[in-house]
Amino acid sequence: MPTSVITSLPAVMMQPIDAVLNNKADIGAAKNTTYERMRGLHPRVAKELVILASSPRVPSNCLCVRNNLPEKHKEQLKNLLLNLHQRRVF
Repeated sequence: MPTSVITSLPAVMMQPIDAVLNNKADIGAAKNTTYERMRGLHPRVAKELVILASSPRVPSNCLCVRNNLPEKHKEQLKNLLLNLHQRRVF
């Protein structure tokens, strides 16, 4: 599958599906959103691939901090990120 067909996804996200579709791998794993977008953009995905298993829904992104980070800093970071949309950058 030419990667130019799917320009709205980063190449690294498409690699597992692309590899299986083009017989470069026997099995691959991808996020459901990546699979759904590729399926919508390229008919071969839906016709030629089979989903063997899926996991329960998990958040798309997460933030981790070390376990010994002071609670004060954890709370400051949490508040900053949750209110980032309210801050003016310039």
